[in-house]
Amino acid sequence: MRTFAMGEKARIADLTAATALRVEVAGTATGTDIAAFCFALDAEGHIDSDRPPVSSARPASLASAVALVSGGASEAVFDLDLEAVAPEVHRLLFVLASVGPDIALDAGSVVLTVDDEAVAAFIMEPSEMKGQRALILGEVYRREGWRFGAVGQGYRDGLEQLVRDYGADPGVVLLSAAAAAAEAEAEAAAEVEAEAEAEAEAVVVAEVAETAAESPEEVAAEPEPEPEPEPEPEPEPEAVAEAEAEAEAEAEAEVEPEPEAEPVPEPEPQPEPEPEPEAEPAVQAEPEVVAEPAPDEAVPEPVADPVTAPEADEVPAAALVDVPAEAPADVAAREPADADEPAPVPGIHTFEGNGDRILRISRPVASGPVIAEITGTGTGNFAVWTLDSSLEHDKLLVNEIGAYQGRVLLDERGTVTERLKIESNGPWTVAVQPPTAAPWLTGPVSGDGAEVLRWTGPRTVVAMTHNGASNFMVRVYAESLDQVEDPYLASLANAIGPYEGESIIPAGPCLIEIEADGDWTFTPERG
Repeated sequence: MRTFAMGEKARIADLTAATALRVEVAGTATGTDIAAFCFALDAEGHIDSDRPPVSSARPASLASAVALVSGGASEAVFDLDLEAVAPEVHRLLFVLASVGPDIALDAGSVVLTVDDEAVAAFIMEPSEMKGQRALILGEVYRREGWRFGAVGQGYRDGLEQLVRDYGADPGVVLLSAAAAAAEAEAEAAAEVEAEAEAEAEAVVVAEVAETAAESPEEVAAEPEPEPEPEPEPEPEPEAVAEAEAEAEAEAEAEVEPEPEAEPVPEPEPQPEPEPEPEAEPAVQAEPEVVAEPAPDEAVPEPVADPVTAPEADEVPAAALVDVPAEAPADVAAREPADADEPAPVPGIHTFEGNGDRILRISRPVASGPVIAEITGTGTGNFAVWTLDSSLEHDKLLVNEIGAYQGRVLLDERGTVTERLKIESNGPWTVAVQPPTAAPWLTGPVSGDGAEVLRWTGPRTVVAMTHNGASNFMVRVYAESLDQVEDPYLASLANAIGPYEGESIIPAGPCLIEIEADGDWTFTPERG
């Protein structure tokens, strides 16, 4: 079995030759209910509002060729037939979500099995769960065949935020699933009621038959027809009515069983008082972020003084991302528009090497997120992982073929990375930088591939585009772990292929991590 790190992907054909897979999803959450879902995405990476997720409310989908075969809550098992997936379905997301009032998930995992044998697994430990109420654990998607990816994307606002991020209306998609569940429950209740009525009718018929068997003459014998009365003496109407009443009373006494005593009706329950809404927590002012001083240890191969971003209207946008370390003094001295005064940047730790290596790194700051600017010039596969304290893969930073250059975040969720695992057939460079060294986002900016931007402005609308063929993911993290309880702040975009849309950047200071395989643009709204 292959254990995946967050962000790692692989061809399913490299894992197994089978096309009939079983996807096992599991998780825990303290004090609340959780449920598993499988969402189907189209070629644009959107959820179709007419196609609710597969879940306990809707346990199968012909289009996605997915069926929930057991569980549906903290443990769920989905069967997936890759050969039967409809052409319009390009991606399947396997999701775990808290459906209780306000409690977040504690842990989650997804495992692919074939004939009860696990072939791939991705596990998120409790330490990695930072208040998410919905979590995309894994995905199965088309790209030169079928592939599996370990995602680990969390949503603090739950399923509603996830559905919105994938271009659908939660009120339609999730209510469709709820309506399907309600319809199924109503049909089941109707069947139970019909069966109960049939049983009750059968009991009455049986009792009547039993009574008839005990006194056949009294029940079955019909009175002989009376001769037609002669016209002269007509009986009194009162006497006739009295005789008929006596006859009916005798028939009821002989045929019908004695009625059982009626149960004493229970008192109607009093309606419970509605709970008073909890007071919203007071919004705390965001603390000032003070740059940490450079560590006492020697800095290997220090880089020139840090570069801050130029004014957006003075320098082309591309220069914001691609300003080299040797930028002229007049560029480095410019201040970003509509942003705080940049603090001095501590030293940058640079490491160079060639080929495969387990690299021990040093950090320019004691705690919190740092940036790794990674360059590889080989011709083969170039992969870089962070390693945890047990030397297990933690986060996949780079997975490319051929030359690569990009910036990625390390330890954005509170971990402390000491080593990187590098696989390469050529030279490489890793520059570990403090968060304040990221290019400042002050206006329109464009780039290609992975990037990290720094935002210090207010809560703002941002427009984004992407023209790549694969993942375009934009996440926002706190610049300092002291800022908020959960360093993960928002997901601005999560799409496959070309993208054009808008979202909202939280108030800074924060770091924006962009994962892309093509050209992208990022344009914050000017105040």
